[in-house]
Amino acid sequence: MGFGYRGLRARIELGFDVTEDFHTYAIEWRPNTIIWSVDGHVVHERVSWDPTPVPHLPMHLHGNLWVPRSEELAGPLDEAFLPATAHFRNASVCM
Repeated sequence: MGFGYRGLRARIELGFDVTEDFHTYAIEWRPNTIIWSVDGHVVHERVSWDPTPVPHLPMHLHGNLWVPRSEELAGPLDEAFLPATAHFRNASVCM
């Protein structure tokens, strides 16, 4: 219950280093499915009730730098890279 409505965090291996170049990320949110894509390739799909229902509320887009406390999720924090910056380009929301 600590991650939303019976939700859970997940780490999806993409098979490449995302920091080496800009990439196109997409989320397609349907009533019974959410599909995540990177550079036009589906990397993860979530169907309704696996493990929880697909949220029925509108999706919001947030961009930030966030350092989770979980080393299992994000690896160890290397403080030599702080402070950090992020660059976003061509961000859009299609409805």
